[in-house]
Amino acid sequence: MALARASLLFPALLAATALVLWLPDARQPTAEKSQPPSDADYYMEQFQLLQSDTQGRSRHWLRAAHLAQHDGITRLRQPELILSTDGDDTTTDRWRLRAASGRIEHQTRVFLQGDVQIRHMGASTSPKLQIFTPSLQLDLDRETAETVQAVTVLAPQGRLQARGLRLSLKEHRLQLLAQVRGVYAQP
Repeated sequence: MALARASLLFPALLAATALVLWLPDARQPTAEKSQPPSDADYYMEQFQLLQSDTQGRSRHWLRAAHLAQHDGITRLRQPELILSTDGDDTTTDRWRLRAASGRIEHQTRVFLQGDVQIRHMGASTSPKLQIFTPSLQLDLDRETAETVQAVTVLAPQGRLQARGLRLSLKEHRLQLLAQVRGVYAQP
């Protein structure tokens, strides 16, 4: 009789163990919903925004983990921008910018902070030019970028380091401002 009870108890114990393992663990933290900032006019999470010109061609593309708008200032977390400088949807002339955080003022001035990466993408999948800096100011109307911070520029022909830069995205003109050092290898 003890054997019969044990043989009935074993499947019940096995089923209870399987049920406990199948149910979500209450001790594990669940993904917290972000609370909107109390002073935000609006906010978005994990979004993509496409700005077109008057002819409907892609001009700017913005993606970020978080956006909060308050009093005309938009704050971004993990922003990524893709800029088309010639207004042609079919072109491969695009600039890709990433940073840890950023803010947009007056809809045309973008300030990027923390591990800023700029990549000029050509016809190939690998970048033609890469720029790294701690912070960057971007003017979307003038299609220019600048910083006074340390800059590292990587290109297929070499590597440059400097303090400060001015970059014309449309004209593909890069000016390094001071303390320029580098290595150039002729192709």
